Amino acid sequence: MTGTYDFQMPPTTGPLHVRKQARFEMGEVIERMSNETGYKFGPRGWAYYAEGLGLITKGEFDRFEKLLTDMRKDGELDPDVIEPDASRIATDVFDFEATTHTPEELAQYAIDEISDRLRDWAQSFYETGYWDDLDYYVELIVEKKDLVQIFRSTADRYNVRITNGKGDTDIHTRLAMLKRFRDHSNEGRRCILLAIGDHDPKGLHIVEGLHRTFMSCSNIKGLDWHDPNFEVVNIGLTEDQIDSLGLMKIANLETGGGRDLSSPLHPDHYKPYVQDYLANFGVWKCEANALVGNPRKAKALLETAINRFIPASHPDDIEAKNEPGREAVRGEISRLVHGWEFEA
Repeated sequence: MTGTYDFQMPPTTGPLHVRKQARFEMGEVIERMSNETGYKFGPRGWAYYAEGLGLITKGEFDRFEKLLTDMRKDGELDPDVIEPDASRIATDVFDFEATTHTPEELAQYAIDEISDRLRDWAQSFYETGYWDDLDYYVELIVEKKDLVQIFRSTADRYNVRITNGKGDTDIHTRLAMLKRFRDHSNEGRRCILLAIGDHDPKGLHIVEGLHRTFMSCSNIKGLDWHDPNFEVVNIGLTEDQIDSLGLMKIANLETGGGRDLSSPLHPDHYKPYVQDYLANFGVWKCEANALVGNPRKAKALLETAINRFIPASHPDDIEAKNEPGREAVRGEISRLVHGWEFEA
């Protein structure tokens, strides 16, 4: 985090200009948070993030989320600080316009771009693959999309793919992951799926059943993995993590439509996984994206889990091992470029 952030929740009563000013100031702070951190959460994610900074209380979550929606509509908050729903984005096309560059300027730009690409090509030379010296292949699945942003830098450092499961995964997601596990298993590595889900009856049930859920697709045409072998490792959320990180416990088990799993009137109330949860934890829950409120500790949680299977030094070690080959590529490019001619 690169700045100090402060705002007051806008009052609900009083002069209109005072309330509007407070909303404007809150919007400015949230925009600065997004610009400086690079985060673009949903309203719930921003609520957890602001709560983690001490800017709002847990009891202000619902009002804060509604404010973000209203402020975007009223032009008081840049809509781009809220992550869009990728499933609702229009397809892209190339709406080209007449160039404002001269042919000479465009040609020089092309030469500069080629130089950058040549450097990138040299950097992409690997005599040793990232996973070659490792006994494990690791991926991560999370239940909430906000966590992808928090975990992305740590996961990228260790070449760990993140999948947003959005609850129960679809068949295409399962098949793609199983194919990657198959390929690494055939190379002799043990495949590990790290999992982080909500701490509520459904969330724990999903994580506990992930292996079974993925194995239900093991006979899909085209997989051709006759002895699937991988391990699901649940790395959160546990009650100890929730308490030690000071995450928000919500004192109900409400599901869609406002119904509560703790009520005998809920159709799922008597299902074994609900009864087990009530017996072990009582009537409360914690959403996985509560981790957004403490990004530093959330990243540490993930890195500790990854380091059980991938040594902390491995990313730097593999870069150092591949550097001599890259230097040889750079030297060969320099030799060839002297006689290089453009070919249409």
